Parts: sequence; C-alpha cells; structure tokens
Amino acid sequence: MKQITHLLAGTAVALVPMLGLGLPGVANAIPVTLNNPSASFSDPVPASGDLANSNIHWVGANHEEIRFGVPTNNAKNPNKQQSGLRFDVFDAPMTVQTGAVFNLGTLSHFNWEVKTGTSISGATLTFTFDIENGSPMTISLPFALGVEETANVKTGCANAPTLSGNWCPDVISFPNMSGSSTFVLDGKTLTLNLLGFGPSAGDYQKTFITQEFANNSTSLWASISAPATQVPEPGSLLMMALGLLGLGGLQTYRQQRKGSKQRG
Repeated sequence: MKQITHLLAGTAVALVPMLGLGLPGVANAIPVTLNNPSASFSDPVPASGDLANSNIHWVGANHEEIRFGVPTNNAKNPNKQQSGLRFDVFDAPMTVQTGAVFNLGTLSHFNWEVKTGTSISGATLTFTFDIENGSPMTISLPFALGVEETANVKTGCANAPTLSGNWCPDVISFPNMSGSSTFVLDGKTLTLNLLGFGPSAGDYQKTFITQEFANNSTSLWASISAPATQVPEPGSLLMMALGLLGLGGLQTYRQQRKGSKQRG
C-alpha cells in the first residue's frame, strides 16, 4: 500500500512544474513545400474615385507589375515614367517550417511624380502557389495593399526626404499586415502571415518608404502558422495534482485505520 501512496504522491509532484507553463497550447512545426509561385496585382483603388484617371497599365502575363498615374513634365523624370509596383516571388520549390520566418519575395516600388488625383490608394496583391506535400493543391491568397501617394510638396512630410529639395517620399504598406489568409492542409488550417518589409528575417518594418524620383526594392517577410495542440490549463493540472495527493492521503488513512483495528 505504501508503494501505491508513494506512486500517487510522486505523480502529483511531477505535475507541479507544469503548472508554471501557463500555455493554452503548443504549436507543432509542420513542413510546407511551396512550388510554382506567382504574384499578381488586381483591383486597383483610384485616388480620385475615377479609375480612368489613374491611367492603369499592366506588365507581365500574371500582372505581376502595375503602373499608374499621369507623369508630370518634370526634369527629374525625363522619360515620363509612371509610378508602379512589382512583385517577384521566391525561388521554388521552397520548404518552410510553420512558425519560421521566410522570404516571400521582392517588392519593387517605382516612385515618380504623377499628376494629382491620378495615382491609386491601394490594390490587391494575390500570392498563388502549389502545396506539394500532404494533399497536393493550388492555393491563392489575396492581401490588400495600401499606397500612400503623398502630395508633391517639400515640407510637412511624415517621412522626411533624404535629398534636399525633393518631394515627400511615398509609403507602401499592408493595412492588415498582421492579418492573414488561411488554407487547409491535411485537415489542419494553416495561416500565411505577412510580417513586414526589410533586409532580413530579423530586421523588417510594417511600411516601405521610397523617395520621390526613385526606384526601390525590399524583401517581404512572412510565416505560416499552425493551430496549437491543446494541453490542460494550469487550473486543471492543479486540480489533478491535488486530487492525486488527496487519493494518496486517503489510502494512508485507510491503511492506518486497518492497522489500528487489527491491534485492537
């Protein structure tokens, strides 16, 4: 009987360190193999409310580049380039672990002076790729992208120009950068999360700033998250530990009572 009591007490003590975890669940890493990637722009949002004023031009078979705006007659833009965006996806195939940060590809921003009201304020950027492991499938995940085409002024800029006398720089962002698109792989709902723009997995920002009259490129970092595997809550673990200790005490009490009766 003492062996049973010691076993129960030992089990309860082993549960105590788990009480400090305070974790509702633990995510198990899942490898996801991505292949045949592409990116495409669609659904441009006009800055003026009239899409015709934005003078939209598409580049590439998949519309991986969008050009917009009516160029001004500025000496800094002798070729009368439009503003625009382009996305070049990662080299495939690529296998990533859920929870790990990876480079989704390169975003290029072409920031040239265009006439007021002819820019866009946003567009949809859709990533499409094949999932090779698990049940093979093709998925398309759209994200809303914001374009802040600043006024052609030199002062009062939220982000100061790096060249003296230059216009305020423009800003690219994903308004719901912490938002995501989901897909199902072998019964598990996985989530593609956009994390930010920057040079490395440990150095990225929520926005991408490009000086006027310049082309600029940056990496877009992302992760794929998996659902957490549930483990008992700390309160449940505590009740389990107390229950085991109480059971051990009850066994000891019964043993002592039985011994007293035999002696009596």
